[in-house]
Amino acid sequence: MAPPTWSVGQVLTAADVLANNWFVPIASYRTSTQTITSNQTLANDNQLSAAVAANAVYDVKLTYRYNAATAGDFQFDFTLPAGATNVNNYLHEIISTTTGLSTDDAITASATNPSAGGLGTGTDTAAMWTSILTTGGSSGTLQPRVAQLTSFATSTSVLAASSLILQRIG
Repeated sequence: MAPPTWSVGQVLTAADVLANNWFVPIASYRTSTQTITSNQTLANDNQLSAAVAANAVYDVKLTYRYNAATAGDFQFDFTLPAGATNVNNYLHEIISTTTGLSTDDAITASATNPSAGGLGTGTDTAAMWTSILTTGGSSGTLQPRVAQLTSFATSTSVLAASSLILQRIG
């Protein structure tokens, strides 16, 4: 769906601006820490989510601040509204799960759960994700889910100031 065309002097309605999100991004922001211990089963992020419209296209940006033990690491994915697709997925500037070293390569995550390594308990790092979300005939919620990559007794923490930002582009 292409953005609407407005005429000079036309007064935009609330639906034009807010309900359809053409000008205002949808954003959620983590205000506290979510802790995951001895669990590699993906579960809903308890603070980040975004309500999306039917038949729309969004540019998705997710930034997770986290810390994890080098043996526990971190993984995430998304639940999508019925009929939606999330494509052109890239995980940027991650810590390798095998070497514990930073890489500046953008890694295509495709259909698998993106994962990022930990630098050790108490050492913060970030995973930055970009994708294009296309919804079908149903509106709904884009919901990130998080877990440890490997079940480990030392906690993996998803930290405050993590964010999810969507901008409607179609």
